[in-house]
Amino acid sequence: LELDDGTARGHWLRAEILLEIGRADQGTAAAARAVALAGDAPEYRLTWARGLARTDQIAAAQTQVERALGATDVAQVGRARGRALLGQLAQAAAQSWRERRWVDLPAVED
Repeated sequence: LELDDGTARGHWLRAEILLEIGRADQGTAAAARAVALAGDAPEYRLTWARGLARTDQIAAAQTQVERALGATDVAQVGRARGRALLGQLAQAAAQSWRERRWVDLPAVED
């Protein structure tokens, strides 16, 4: 599989795959690239937030979720995913890193 380095969607899909198979560092980097290319695409930001959470960057993940939810073009399902992720992040912030368990919500692209 070859990736066109200039497409946000390609980086986002790569991020989703990498996060799914447990390669959080690489998935987070791919999601960050997708956001850099697409600007404020909420779904890409939510994927980035998931990666940040997986790499124990809770505050940065919360920031990205809040930015995604602040976008005007967020679909209802995206808002629901973002709110659920904010709940997970709030719980994670109150726990030690050893206690954290992540439940992934499926990605939904509008």
